[in-house]
Amino acid sequence: MKKRRTKYIASSAIFASVSIGFVIVYTLMFGTNMPPMEFNLSYIGNMSTGYWIRFIIWGAITATCVTTYFLYTFRRANFENKRAVRALILSDICIMLTVLTPWVPEVVPILSKLHTYYAILIVVFATLALLMFVKYMWEVNGKLPRYVVFALVTTYVLPAVSLYFMGLNGFVEMSIVVLVSLLFVVLNIYLTSLHKDDPITENDNKKK
Repeated sequence: MKKRRTKYIASSAIFASVSIGFVIVYTLMFGTNMPPMEFNLSYIGNMSTGYWIRFIIWGAITATCVTTYFLYTFRRANFENKRAVRALILSDICIMLTVLTPWVPEVVPILSKLHTYYAILIVVFATLALLMFVKYMWEVNGKLPRYVVFALVTTYVLPAVSLYFMGLNGFVEMSIVVLVSLLFVVLNIYLTSLHKDDPITENDNKKK
Protein backbone atom coordinates (compact mmCIF):
# COMPACT_ATOMS: atom_id res chain seq x y z
CA MET A 1 0.00 0.00 0.00
CA LYS A 2 2.83 2.35 0.90
CA LYS A 3 4.66 1.62 -2.39
CA ARG A 4 1.49 2.24 -4.36
CA ARG A 5 1.00 5.54 -2.57
CA THR A 6 4.60 6.55 -3.21
CA LYS A 7 4.23 5.76 -6.91
CA TYR A 8 1.03 7.81 -7.02
CA ILE A 9 2.78 10.78 -5.42
CA ALA A 10 5.77 10.50 -7.75
CA SER A 11 3.64 10.17 -10.90
CA SER A 12 1.44 13.10 -9.81
CA ALA A 13 4.51 15.25 -9.19
CA ILE A 14 5.99 14.42 -12.60
CA PHE A 15 2.72 15.04 -14.44
CA ALA A 16 2.11 18.32 -12.61
CA SER A 17 5.66 19.53 -13.25
CA VAL A 18 5.53 18.65 -16.94
CA SER A 19 2.14 20.38 -17.21
CA ILE A 20 3.31 23.65 -15.72
CA GLY A 21 6.53 23.57 -17.75
CA PHE A 22 4.54 23.04 -20.94
CA VAL A 23 2.29 26.00 -20.13
CA ILE A 24 5.29 28.31 -19.71
CA VAL A 25 6.96 27.13 -22.92
CA TYR A 26 3.81 27.24 -25.05
CA THR A 27 2.84 30.67 -23.69
CA LEU A 28 6.24 32.11 -24.59
CA MET A 29 6.12 30.48 -28.03
CA PHE A 30 2.65 31.82 -28.80
CA GLY A 31 3.23 35.26 -27.30
CA THR A 32 6.37 35.87 -29.33
CA ASN A 33 4.74 35.26 -32.73
CA MET A 34 4.62 39.08 -32.81
CA PRO A 35 6.73 41.60 -30.84
CA PRO A 36 5.32 41.16 -27.28
CA MET A 37 6.08 44.77 -26.35
CA GLU A 38 3.72 45.95 -29.09
CA PHE A 39 0.99 43.30 -29.31
CA ASN A 40 -0.96 41.42 -26.66
CA LEU A 41 -2.09 37.79 -26.84
CA SER A 42 -5.64 38.75 -27.80
CA TYR A 43 -4.40 40.77 -30.77
CA ILE A 44 -2.17 37.91 -31.92
CA GLY A 45 -4.94 35.37 -31.42
CA ASN A 46 -7.35 37.31 -33.62
CA MET A 47 -5.00 38.13 -36.49
CA SER A 48 -6.27 35.22 -38.59
CA THR A 49 -8.22 31.97 -38.36
CA GLY A 50 -4.99 30.03 -37.94
CA TYR A 51 -3.83 32.19 -35.03
CA TRP A 52 -7.31 32.04 -33.48
CA ILE A 53 -7.23 28.23 -33.48
CA ARG A 54 -3.79 28.33 -31.87
CA PHE A 55 -5.13 30.85 -29.36
CA ILE A 56 -7.94 28.46 -28.43
CA ILE A 57 -5.46 25.60 -28.09
CA TRP A 58 -3.29 27.79 -25.86
CA GLY A 59 -6.32 28.59 -23.68
CA ALA A 60 -7.33 24.93 -23.35
CA ILE A 61 -3.78 23.86 -22.51
CA THR A 62 -3.30 26.67 -20.00
CA ALA A 63 -6.64 26.02 -18.27
CA THR A 64 -6.06 22.27 -18.05
CA CYS A 65 -2.40 22.28 -17.05
CA VAL A 66 -2.53 25.16 -14.57
CA THR A 67 -5.58 23.66 -12.87
CA THR A 68 -3.80 20.31 -12.67
CA TYR A 69 -0.84 21.93 -10.94
CA PHE A 70 -3.05 24.00 -8.63
CA LEU A 71 -5.06 20.94 -7.55
CA TYR A 72 -1.87 18.92 -7.11
CA THR A 73 -0.53 21.64 -4.80
CA PHE A 74 -3.83 21.83 -2.90
CA ARG A 75 -3.80 18.07 -2.38
CA ARG A 76 -0.21 18.04 -1.15
CA ALA A 77 -1.17 20.63 1.47
CA ASN A 78 -4.36 18.77 2.43
CA PHE A 79 -6.32 21.82 1.33
CA GLU A 80 -9.91 20.93 0.48
CA ASN A 81 -11.64 24.27 0.38
CA LYS A 82 -14.54 23.83 -2.06
CA ARG A 83 -14.87 27.57 -2.63
CA ALA A 84 -11.26 27.76 -3.78
CA VAL A 85 -11.81 24.86 -6.19
CA ARG A 86 -14.97 26.51 -7.54
CA ALA A 87 -13.08 29.78 -8.04
CA LEU A 88 -10.38 27.87 -9.90
CA ILE A 89 -12.96 26.21 -12.15
CA LEU A 90 -14.62 29.57 -12.85
CA SER A 91 -11.20 30.96 -13.79
CA ASP A 92 -10.79 28.09 -16.26
CA ILE A 93 -14.22 28.76 -17.75
CA CYS A 94 -13.30 32.41 -18.18
CA ILE A 95 -10.07 31.43 -19.94
CA MET A 96 -12.04 29.44 -22.50
CA LEU A 97 -14.67 32.17 -22.88
CA THR A 98 -11.88 34.68 -23.46
CA VAL A 99 -10.16 32.74 -26.24
CA LEU A 100 -13.49 31.79 -27.86
CA THR A 101 -14.81 35.36 -27.87
CA PRO A 102 -13.38 37.49 -30.72
CA TRP A 103 -11.38 40.59 -29.88
CA VAL A 104 -11.67 42.88 -32.88
CA PRO A 105 -12.90 46.22 -31.44
CA GLU A 106 -13.38 47.91 -34.80
CA VAL A 107 -15.55 45.04 -36.11
CA VAL A 108 -17.34 43.54 -33.08
CA PRO A 109 -17.07 46.09 -30.25
CA ILE A 110 -19.58 44.36 -27.95
CA LEU A 111 -17.92 40.96 -28.21
CA SER A 112 -14.54 42.63 -27.75
CA LYS A 113 -15.76 44.16 -24.47
CA LEU A 114 -16.98 40.74 -23.32
CA HIS A 115 -13.57 39.34 -24.21
CA THR A 116 -11.96 41.96 -21.96
CA TYR A 117 -14.38 41.29 -19.07
CA TYR A 118 -13.74 37.56 -19.26
CA ALA A 119 -9.99 38.19 -19.21
CA ILE A 120 -10.34 40.32 -16.06
CA LEU A 121 -12.44 37.62 -14.38
CA ILE A 122 -9.67 35.07 -15.02
CA VAL A 123 -7.38 37.07 -12.73
CA VAL A 124 -10.14 37.75 -10.17
CA PHE A 125 -11.15 34.10 -9.70
CA ALA A 126 -7.57 32.78 -9.80
CA THR A 127 -6.58 35.37 -7.19
CA LEU A 128 -9.47 34.36 -4.93
CA ALA A 129 -8.40 30.70 -5.08
CA LEU A 130 -4.78 31.63 -4.42
CA LEU A 131 -5.58 33.91 -1.48
CA MET A 132 -7.73 31.23 0.16
CA PHE A 133 -4.89 28.76 -0.22
CA VAL A 134 -2.25 31.15 1.13
CA LYS A 135 -4.52 32.03 4.07
CA TYR A 136 -4.87 28.32 4.84
CA MET A 137 -1.11 27.80 4.65
CA TRP A 138 -0.55 30.73 6.99
CA GLU A 139 -3.08 29.43 9.52
CA VAL A 140 -1.83 25.84 9.49
CA ASN A 141 1.94 26.36 9.24
CA GLY A 142 2.40 29.78 10.76
CA LYS A 143 4.32 32.65 9.21
CA LEU A 144 5.37 31.95 5.64
CA PRO A 145 9.10 32.11 4.80
CA ARG A 146 10.47 35.19 3.09
CA TYR A 147 11.04 33.52 -0.27
CA VAL A 148 7.37 32.52 -0.46
CA VAL A 149 6.23 36.03 0.47
CA PHE A 150 8.69 37.47 -2.08
CA ALA A 151 7.34 35.16 -4.81
CA LEU A 152 3.76 36.07 -3.92
CA VAL A 153 4.42 39.82 -3.94
CA THR A 154 6.45 39.62 -7.17
CA THR A 155 3.65 37.70 -8.91
CA TYR A 156 1.29 40.63 -8.46
CA VAL A 157 3.53 43.69 -8.18
CA LEU A 158 5.70 43.10 -11.26
CA PRO A 159 2.79 42.70 -13.72
CA ALA A 160 0.96 45.63 -12.10
CA VAL A 161 3.99 47.92 -12.45
CA SER A 162 4.59 46.71 -16.02
CA LEU A 163 0.93 47.30 -16.86
CA TYR A 164 1.11 50.84 -15.49
CA PHE A 165 4.20 51.81 -17.50
CA MET A 166 3.72 49.74 -20.67
CA GLY A 167 0.00 49.10 -20.94
CA LEU A 168 -1.52 45.69 -21.59
CA ASN A 169 0.89 44.08 -24.00
CA GLY A 170 2.10 40.55 -24.61
CA PHE A 171 4.98 40.93 -22.19
CA VAL A 172 2.63 41.75 -19.30
CA GLU A 173 0.27 38.87 -20.14
CA MET A 174 3.09 36.35 -20.50
CA SER A 175 4.68 37.54 -17.26
CA ILE A 176 1.41 36.87 -15.41
CA VAL A 177 1.22 33.29 -16.69
CA VAL A 178 4.90 32.60 -16.01
CA LEU A 179 4.95 34.21 -12.55
CA VAL A 180 1.79 32.44 -11.37
CA SER A 181 3.24 29.14 -12.58
CA LEU A 182 6.55 29.78 -10.82
CA LEU A 183 4.74 30.87 -7.66
CA PHE A 184 3.17 27.44 -7.37
CA VAL A 185 6.57 25.85 -7.97
CA VAL A 186 7.84 27.89 -5.01
CA LEU A 187 4.84 26.83 -2.91
CA ASN A 188 5.61 23.19 -3.72
CA ILE A 189 9.22 23.70 -2.67
CA TYR A 190 7.90 25.08 0.61
CA LEU A 191 5.59 22.09 1.03
CA THR A 192 8.52 19.76 0.44
CA SER A 193 10.44 21.54 3.20
CA LEU A 194 7.52 20.82 5.51
CA HIS A 195 7.66 17.11 4.59
CA LYS A 196 4.11 17.11 3.30
CA ASP A 197 4.78 14.75 0.44
CA ASP A 198 1.96 12.37 1.26
CA PRO A 199 -1.49 13.78 0.45
CA ILE A 200 -3.31 10.88 2.10
CA THR A 201 -1.87 10.98 5.60
CA GLU A 202 -3.03 13.70 7.96
CA ASN A 203 -6.13 15.58 7.00
CA ASP A 204 -6.02 18.55 9.31
CA ASN A 205 -7.39 20.91 6.71
CA LYS A 206 -10.07 23.42 7.53
CA LYS A 207 -13.05 22.88 5.30
CA LYS A 208 -14.89 26.08 4.69
